[in-house]
Parts: sequence; structure tokens; C-alpha cells
Amino acid sequence: MRKERVLSVLIDESGDFGKLDRNDPFYHVVMVLHEQDKSIKGLVSALDSKLRNWGYENHYIHVAPLIRRETPYAHDLRENRKALFNALAGR
Repeated sequence: MRKERVLSVLIDESGDFGKLDRNDPFYHVVMVLHEQDKSIKGLVSALDSKLRNWGYENHYIHVAPLIRRETPYAHDLRENRKALFNALAGR
């Protein structure tokens, strides 16, 4: 008998098809696919550790404000925001 494999799918979108916003002129769609039998605890722990080291204690990243340079990222340097994106990608 074959073991059943479970794939979780998360789809998130950000943007607007209305008036063009100079801070975010794009519509973004992000998909995360995760096989449930493969643990991501190590990846999540590494991300949490990076965020703590960068001063984001107990923080979750919502990408839309990061892209649009809104709170809490409004005054972050471009390099810092890029580092947050890279951390989400496991780099």
C-alpha cells in the first residue's frame, strides 16, 4: 500500500487593478507549496532567528507593506528590505 502524500498550498495576492500606485505599480501573486511529510521547522527557526537578530522580535512578515515601504518598513533601507525578502526565500 502506498503512503498518501499531502500537499499544502497557500496562495496570497497583493495589489490593485485600480489606479496605479507609484509605490507598488504591480499586482503580485505568491504561491507556497509544502509537502506535509517534510518538516519546515528548521527553516522557520532560522527565519525567526534572523528576524530577532535584525531587531524584529516576535515578528511576522507581510510582504505587501514590505514592497510598498509601509509601516513597519517605511524607514528601512532598501538593502534591509531586500535582506528580508532573501530571508523568506531561505537565503
